[in-house]
Amino acid sequence: MVELRCAVTTACEAETGTCRAGAGDREVTLAPTGTSDSASYWDVTIDGRTFPAMTSTALGPWQWEESAQDSAWLFPSGPSSMMLVRQRIAGDELSTTTEYLSCEEG
Repeated sequence: MVELRCAVTTACEAETGTCRAGAGDREVTLAPTGTSDSASYWDVTIDGRTFPAMTSTALGPWQWEESAQDSAWLFPSGPSSMMLVRQRIAGDELSTTTEYLSCEEG
């Protein structure tokens, strides 16, 4: 299990092509739960909410559904950085946000 404390450094909205300085922190826990021939399974906990996730490599990305309309991915992007990408569907509209995270273990 890996526990991370992450600061949101930048947040971007795909629809507008805009980014702003990040605000707040994210508590992230990655806990392996099983494997198959082609994937490994994890529990991803973000800010106290746990989701079953999967990845096809030891380094991610981890993918999960937060609801029937919401999907998320967590990508390692450096030794202490990650990207959290969320897609939300509302009716016919799709929105995507990307948070750039600076993380440390603990």
